[in-house]
Amino acid sequence: MKQPTELKLKPEENKVTEKSISIKPLVKKILKVKITGVTPILSNKMDMDVVEAIDKKKSGKFTSKKVEKSASEKVMDKVWYNEKKQICVPSVGFLHGMVENSVYVDGMDKKLTRGSIRMTTNLVPIKFKKQTINKTWGRTSGISKSPHLILRPEFQDWECELELMYNSSNISDEQIINLLNTAGFATGIGSWRPSSNGTFGQYEVKAQKGEVNQA
Repeated sequence: MKQPTELKLKPEENKVTEKSISIKPLVKKILKVKITGVTPILSNKMDMDVVEAIDKKKSGKFTSKKVEKSASEKVMDKVWYNEKKQICVPSVGFLHGMVENSVYVDGMDKKLTRGSIRMTTNLVPIKFKKQTINKTWGRTSGISKSPHLILRPEFQDWECELELMYNSSNISDEQIINLLNTAGFATGIGSWRPSSNGTFGQYEVKAQKGEVNQA
């Protein structure tokens, strides 16, 4: 039987090489921007009574007993409030819009946007000049699909201030502004917005207050 040939390495081929690794720094900064509503915003928080009814139905404890509420009570149940009892909108809506529309901003994509921006609060207080009740007709689910009146709180001439934390090694404040403006036009926020075949909840960046380095 032929013996296997022994492989002999030259001294330079057996040398261990060292490679330097370049680590991109994580530079956290805070950006505050003022958002102005272009069209009224519709708030549509899910009624907690509905959530409770769904949970009971899933657990087999469902009851058909309903609590009667006035129209104004039903409307205000669809409003988001923070700990200070201020009327708010979920900040995740703004972030979602930026991520979805990142393909329209130079140098950005969904993965990069999602990994580079954080909202500093879950709820963003809004200021508005007028609050009304938006009334539309819809249809119930199921076989009957009977028409029913949908009431939502509508806020006109609204504005808010967003505070975002971002990694300036990956994204610039200019790109964030462009993302917000594009999202405000194409996606919007709240119910019946452009991404849901509506016209409500459109917005744009009105003024930039500046940035602060994060400690």
